[in-house]
Amino acid sequence: MTNLLLLLLLAVSCVHCLCAPLDDSGAVGSSDALLSSDLSLATLLQHHAQVGDNVRNWPNKQKQATAATQADGTASDAPAVVGPSAKPAPSPFTLGFVTPWNSKGYDVAKNFARKFTHVSPVWYTVKLRQRTRRPADGGKAKITYSVDIEGKHNVDAKWIADVQEAGSDPAQKLRTGVLPRFLVEPESAELYLKLAAKEGLQRTLIRQLAEEIARTDVDGMVLEMTDAWAVVSTRAKDPKLRNGLNTFLMRLAEHLHLKMKNDQDDSAAGGTGRPRQLFLVVRPMHPNSPYFQNFDFEQTHKFIDAYALMTYDHPNPPTSAAAASTYGGVDENDSELPLLGGPNAPLEWVRDSVLALLGSKDRSPARARKVLLGLPFYGYRYGLSSGQPEAITGRGLIDALEEAEPTDAQLHYHHDWSEHSVSLRQPGLGRAERIFYPTPYFLQRRLELAQELGVGLAVWELGQGLDCFLDLF
Repeated sequence: MTNLLLLLLLAVSCVHCLCAPLDDSGAVGSSDALLSSDLSLATLLQHHAQVGDNVRNWPNKQKQATAATQADGTASDAPAVVGPSAKPAPSPFTLGFVTPWNSKGYDVAKNFARKFTHVSPVWYTVKLRQRTRRPADGGKAKITYSVDIEGKHNVDAKWIADVQEAGSDPAQKLRTGVLPRFLVEPESAELYLKLAAKEGLQRTLIRQLAEEIARTDVDGMVLEMTDAWAVVSTRAKDPKLRNGLNTFLMRLAEHLHLKMKNDQDDSAAGGTGRPRQLFLVVRPMHPNSPYFQNFDFEQTHKFIDAYALMTYDHPNPPTSAAAASTYGGVDENDSELPLLGGPNAPLEWVRDSVLALLGSKDRSPARARKVLLGLPFYGYRYGLSSGQPEAITGRGLIDALEEAEPTDAQLHYHHDWSEHSVSLRQPGLGRAERIFYPTPYFLQRRLELAQELGVGLAVWELGQGLDCFLDLF
């Protein structure tokens, strides 16, 4: 292991710092170099360190600005969550996910809450189970269904309050909403068919979700059950079951929007009687996709507050150097290096996925703003000895570069995908490696696309990125 690459990059960074202008925050003014397809590793890592200082200082500036607003007498009632039931947001939603296994995301969400309209902690798993009870006298068996919400131990009430307070904008009477994610996991795929067909099971699930939302006094929920539509499409002969899933969504939304607004049980459970929001996670579009489609969007868009579209984890090519010749041959930037792996979120695929969900008949702003374009703050590392790709975070990228030889790490831009990759040569280990990881330019291109299409953003996830990513929001 060697740190020669890091030392070389730091040396280059020091020269750049002496020459580059400073902005009013004290950061190196290198945004033009960062937002370029010709980005260098030295510039990327140097700016990452500089922004790290601003990350630590920014919350204090935010508090000072809030205090100044209050001193001017512009603060008023407790602000409402950005959404259809509150004062309309001037632009589409920006959602950031955080996970219990990456604590950095909790700090990012709290310290930069005003950069996001909503934050979604990944806390809950909803277990659907079926039981068959056979009477002792040999009578007819009875089938029952149960709903169990797991993950309640993850809930952090203080963090929820801190995010809501940090994301408060008294001048506009708005604040950042906290919408925990609920992942539905049936013990068998057949239970999705039961959920689509049985109103009683739907009502039971809705009631338990609403009770947990009221108990924690959060602002709504993000629901993930992406496989449900594939199951009813491939296993059910009755097309009405697909409508049944969408009916469940509409019933859930109606309960969160209307019933919880005036429900005294909500207040008695420790929450306040107010409408809650419902976001739905949906898979990106593929030809003949059995998952959530424009047909389902058309049925539900008047009820669902937003759709978090997972425009990342694009189906990648073979990950071994031997198989790379069947997918584009060698690297376009280096004829001696096989092109391992492939893009995480190629730009045109992202565009096609958004437009496929919206459909061609009506792409009005009111509809478009409900779609949240998925942005990954992570990447993938290919060519490892295991033969399998591994997810990599910003910290992992830096560690990988520190381990490489100084002349063996190169940053390449792939025009067809609008993505950068890092090639790592490790001749001593007998293999080459490739890392596809977002860069500020990668994010900027997708932010421009979101603005062009009038859609919002959903970041997975806040703790996995480089600090400088936050400058773009």
